[in-house]
Amino acid sequence: MFKHVSIIATGAAFVFAASLAAQPQDRQPTASQQPPAKSSMPAKRDTVSAAQQTSPAADEFLKNASQGNRAEIALGQLAATKAANAEVKSYARMLVTDHTKANQEVTSIARTKSVTLPTDLSAEQKSTKDELTDLTGANFDRQFVDAMVKDHQKAVAAFQEQTTSSDAQVKAFAAKTLPTLRHHLEEAQRLQKTVGAGASSSSGK
Repeated sequence: MFKHVSIIATGAAFVFAASLAAQPQDRQPTASQQPPAKSSMPAKRDTVSAAQQTSPAADEFLKNASQGNRAEIALGQLAATKAANAEVKSYARMLVTDHTKANQEVTSIARTKSVTLPTDLSAEQKSTKDELTDLTGANFDRQFVDAMVKDHQKAVAAFQEQTTSSDAQVKAFAAKTLPTLRHHLEEAQRLQKTVGAGASSSSGK
């Protein structure tokens, strides 16, 4: 009888072992099956964030504004020494002060947006400066004031357009600077009447 029980136990053990072998084994995934590890390093961001980027129109505006400021500073410095009329001299000094401040703001905005500003005057601005350099007396005053009327008419229009810019910084700068440019234009138009009256009797140089 003991021999019969031993045979039954041995057979049961064999069946149990076979059933274990038939079951799927838990296996660790291979290196190729492992999901990619998440990096603990933050994703690299562009040097200029989306908020700092500017549109092509705003980019061009900043460049033109900077170049315009440089031109008014240069012509203002010239008139401050060459003008014959005391009011024209005073106006010229105002231009230098106001446009220097405005250009500092343009430079600051451009820097945050990685916009490279021109470092020289345009060909037209250089030509105007060269023409004025050759003039003296009342003729200089008249030509200078005429140039300031023309320049500030263009500037007022350009800045007015940018008061609706989608770029918040450009929009704020344009709105802030526009009243000053309008004042410059109004003063230049007033001076046209003052210096224009006696210009025809002047020989110029």
